[in-house]
Amino acid sequence: MFKFGIDVEFFVAKTVNGVGKYVPAYRIVEESKSEPGFAQRPNGLFQYHWDNVALEVASPVYRYGDNNINEAVQDVFQFAQTLLPVDHKLLTVGAMNMPAKWHLDPESSIFGCAPDWCPYSEMVNKMPDDAADNALRCAGFHVHFSFDNPEDAGFDRDNLNHYFALAKAFDMYAGRYAAQGGFLNGPRMNLYGNPGAFRPKFDYPGIEYRVLSPEVFFNIMKNEMATQVDLEKIYYNWHRFLDDGGKFVADKVALLIKKGPQMVSPSVLSVISEFSELSDFRTVA
Repeated sequence: MFKFGIDVEFFVAKTVNGVGKYVPAYRIVEESKSEPGFAQRPNGLFQYHWDNVALEVASPVYRYGDNNINEAVQDVFQFAQTLLPVDHKLLTVGAMNMPAKWHLDPESSIFGCAPDWCPYSEMVNKMPDDAADNALRCAGFHVHFSFDNPEDAGFDRDNLNHYFALAKAFDMYAGRYAAQGGFLNGPRMNLYGNPGAFRPKFDYPGIEYRVLSPEVFFNIMKNEMATQVDLEKIYYNWHRFLDDGGKFVADKVALLIKKGPQMVSPSVLSVISEFSELSDFRTVA
């Protein structure tokens, strides 16, 4: 069917006299995005490095059926803990204002490494400006998804519209759940994580879905709710977002993610719910 993996960016705090104080990850690990670290564990190969002020950890590649998203979350959390010095902890937030002594460091003034796409405008998203005078820093919970046999799933690796449809399916069966649960970080969405944000991965083929924030990660870990990122529904339903009906509903889902469920009319929520309830587990194309 498909493979998946996750990468998560964590803010870190050190407890001093019972009070948590933010610490940039480049003061904790030497490994950088250009020269990451790798660690082989019984459950697979992990990758880690500092990214801006956050600690980024990438899971092994999992095959669906052998593992699920909840197991990936648990694996990454447990491995990330091993990288922390004594009296340090991972924070559960997706955005924070860093103290000036940290956000003025050159390492923390660079936002992002490569642009992502919006499947609704079908254009590349604008990269945030690098700014040492901007104290806001963001972290993300990204999901990587690839087809084992794209031909069997009807997925054309050379057709960008198929990547757009796959990203919209992620919005329906992952981003929507996060928004309705109140687990998307509002300040973070001023810089990253707008509806459908993804990077196409033509070599997989598949995508890196970039909407979710660490709040979703920690909620899955706490409640063991693997269905909050419903990869099976994404696999079986991505093609429904290629036609006009699916695109119409996807636009409503994007509105829900952007504005929150309180700002969306009951009729719109009903349209989304009815479409979701028709999820087809029998065919992929």
